[in-house]
Amino acid sequence: SDRSIVAVDRTLPTATAVSLVSDNESNPDMARQGDTITVSLTTSEPLGGVPEIEIAGIIPDRVEKLSSSSFRADVILTDSVKAGPLPFSIEYTDLAGNRGKTTTSTDKNRTIIFDAAAPVISEVALTATGSGRPDIIVNGGRAVMTFRVNEELSGLPYVRIAGLEPEGITQMSDGFYRAEVMIQNAEKDGDVEFAIYVEDIAGNGASVVNATCDGIKLAYAGEPKPTAV
Repeated sequence: SDRSIVAVDRTLPTATAVSLVSDNESNPDMARQGDTITVSLTTSEPLGGVPEIEIAGIIPDRVEKLSSSSFRADVILTDSVKAGPLPFSIEYTDLAGNRGKTTTSTDKNRTIIFDAAAPVISEVALTATGSGRPDIIVNGGRAVMTFRVNEELSGLPYVRIAGLEPEGITQMSDGFYRAEVMIQNAEKDGDVEFAIYVEDIAGNGASVVNATCDGIKLAYAGEPKPTAV
């Protein structure tokens, strides 16, 4: 008679290691459109096939099998992804057909935030000192710029006023910044050119060049006007 023994496997496979990684150059905890997200999975036993993976509603073109119980997949984020924490899910089945619990979090509960929106620069103001008028600047006078940004930045803004780098950029409260330069050796009258560039913690950039929200521009005056005696 046939005395062969058939083993019955009713043990559900489990995820022993799950990671989610963003290649965002500004911040590994953030992601934006065009960034690549990599999910890696290790299970407690060999699987019967590659797992089914979905990241932010995107299905990978390919799931790489590193071993019988280790897998990896990449997706490139598109503009269809919603802002906020990136959701993902992993479905997997062992060799006996037992389906493991759907995995929707990493083993360290790490979250990656998707941010596709550029920061907004507003309330730009440019004023002058040294001439007695806030809209006229003279050689030796100082130009002071303030502006507001609506979200956290990856670093201090890039600012140029009349082509000059500010002596310092100060972060104030409520998202406001202040920059100041001394104007020297201006050769002719005319509008003072300026530029602002900022980048948020996800690497989204925004810029404002030669325009203020209230329409004020400075005009060079090569020399201070003499004071009447």
